[in-house]
Amino acid sequence: MIEEQGRVVAVSSDEAWVQTIRQSACHSCAARKGCGQRLLSQRHGQAFQIRVANSIGAQVGDDVVVGIPETSLLKASLMLYLAPLLMMVFGAVMMERWGSAQEGWVILGGLAGLVAGFLWARWFSQRYRNDQDFAPQLLRRSASQVPGWVPLDEAEPTCAGPR
Repeated sequence: MIEEQGRVVAVSSDEAWVQTIRQSACHSCAARKGCGQRLLSQRHGQAFQIRVANSIGAQVGDDVVVGIPETSLLKASLMLYLAPLLMMVFGAVMMERWGSAQEGWVILGGLAGLVAGFLWARWFSQRYRNDQDFAPQLLRRSASQVPGWVPLDEAEPTCAGPR
C-alpha cells in the first residue's frame, strides 16, 4: 500500500476531502542536481485535495493517512502512460510496413497511433473512474491523532543512550 499523510478539510455525509502535500524524494536522490523534477516541485504548489470515502469517521482538521494499493497504481500507470506510447510505435511500424516508407507518412502513422492511445487512455480513465480498486482510501488517523501519542521531540528520554 502506498501511503500519504493528509488533513481533512471538508466532510460530507459519507465522503471526506483530504488535502495532501506532495513529498519530494529529491533530498535522497543521487541525481537531484541534474533532474527537472526538483525544479518543478519547488516552483509549483504541492498541495492537492482528493475526495475519499470517509470509512473511519474523520472530522475536519484530522490528520489522516490515505493509501492506494501498489498493484492498482501500477496497472493504472501502465494503461495511461505505456499504452499510448506502444500505440504510437505500432502506428508508425504499420504505416512503414503496409503504407508508405516515406518519413512523413511514418510520422503521421505514429501520431495517429498516439492520438488513438490517448483516446483509449481517456476511455480507460472514464470506465474505471468509480472503481474502488483504483480509488484512494482513508486508512487511519495519523499517529498524532492517536490518544496517548507523544512526538519524539516532546517525549522525555528514557535512557542516556550510548556514550
